[in-house]
Amino acid sequence: MPKKSTKSSAPPRYSEEVREQAVKLMKELGYTPSQIAEKFGCSTETPRSWKNNSPKPSRPNKPRASKKHSMRLNVSKKKTPD
Repeated sequence: MPKKSTKSSAPPRYSEEVREQAVKLMKELGYTPSQIAEKFGCSTETPRSWKNNSPKPSRPNKPRASKKHSMRLNVSKKKTPD
């Protein structure tokens, strides 16, 4: 007779929509992974990994100084002899 597994069944899989909602709650409203875990019935590591694996918002590119402008800045920073 085969032994029955004493392990509990695998944790439920969460839809992409649920994951996105949880990440939004953490990023935009300041919920902690513990609060999300309690709300969704999962371990605290689950929402933490959702957040860590979520796409990072792209930051707008900073305008860069032209090479000529940069050179002027470097020259103006040099110390003059006393």
